[in-house]
Amino acid sequence: MRFLANIDEVDTARAIAQLDAAETLVVVTSKSFGTRETLINACTLRQWLIEELGSGEGGISAAEITAKHIAACTCVPEAARCWGVAPELAFPFWDWVGGRYSVTSCVGHLPIALAFGGGVFDEFLEGCHAMDTHFTSAPPERNLPMMMGLLGVWNANFLHLKTRAVFPYCEALWRLPSHIQQVGFPVCAGRARRLAGRPVAWGCRPQLGTRVGGRWTW
Repeated sequence: MRFLANIDEVDTARAIAQLDAAETLVVVTSKSFGTRETLINACTLRQWLIEELGSGEGGISAAEITAKHIAACTCVPEAARCWGVAPELAFPFWDWVGGRYSVTSCVGHLPIALAFGGGVFDEFLEGCHAMDTHFTSAPPERNLPMMMGLLGVWNANFLHLKTRAVFPYCEALWRLPSHIQQVGFPVCAGRARRLAGRPVAWGCRPQLGTRVGGRWTW
């Protein structure tokens, strides 16, 4: 399984290196199915599939290639279908699901199930449910999400620590720091707010002296 989020041609070349187009399924994940960078990558990969599979006497049409080799996870499945994705390969999720918190929707379900099987994803959901139950029922002194949140507020606003570092000692969690960076991004980016009577621009840069939870994560 490969992931492509950058429109850099070097990253695209890395993602398709040594892939057999005939055995490749491209999953386009876009909430609106209108994000420019995502569609650029989708078009690039579609063109690669067409060049690989549509040439020669046994080549198939571009429309057939798109319908068989490209799936979509989106809140707007009709937009994916208009783009050429087959209806049975357009997997919808609700528009109230935040992009970086959508791992329990088809955004996470499809790749995890393809890579590890549907049973593994069911176990993953059970773990998520167990943590949700813990958060809503455990007392504050034993509530892990609550304690982590309070520690973050204490470190940023009382100890004035500007950054935090995440060091996973299990090799299987080597991407966890990047995931935590992405999960925190929607909280502190894209808009300005007034906190404690002062304007604060949210760009993941800590504004110490105000009640801001955003910090740099390494």
